Amino acid sequence: MLSLCLTTFTDPGIIPREDPEEHRRQLRNIFLAVDEEAEFDHVTMVKGKEVLCQKCRTCSIYRPPRSFHCSDCQACIEVHDHHCPWVGNCVGKRNHRYFLSFAILTTIHSTLTASIDLVFILEKLYTLKPNGDYSANHIVGIVLMVYCCAIICCLSGLSCYHGKLACCGMTTNEDLRGRYS
Repeated sequence: MLSLCLTTFTDPGIIPREDPEEHRRQLRNIFLAVDEEAEFDHVTMVKGKEVLCQKCRTCSIYRPPRSFHCSDCQACIEVHDHHCPWVGNCVGKRNHRYFLSFAILTTIHSTLTASIDLVFILEKLYTLKPNGDYSANHIVGIVLMVYCCAIICCLSGLSCYHGKLACCGMTTNEDLRGRYS
């Protein structure tokens, strides 16, 4: 529960919006531009490649590399991984480790629950009613074990995928789009 709360309530790395006029004045002072309507290219280096910093039309800011605008949160997120509907928040630079721990711990919890449930079902299987009918406990145990196995199948893949990305220093967006590789 702690890792879920930390993922949900930790700021994922929201980049604050700037006043567009103030931003333009700062750029004009830095580059000594005369033209009021001038647009400047912001170029930076990422893993030895020149990367153009794009301007977010919604937030009116130049986003750093690896940042994306989240339409669900209505903000630009630094090192944006994805928006997770299960935690109700973006997963980004500041809460990715909590998200990864949430996914891993939930997988472990489901595995332990399914294991204990399997022991319960097998123990009750040898104590069937004399007529051979299953009790309500058997049915609830089987349904619970099927549910836990579905969670294990989904979350173990998700945990492994995000663990691999964390080891490589990549985000889901970068992996799917092939950026910075």
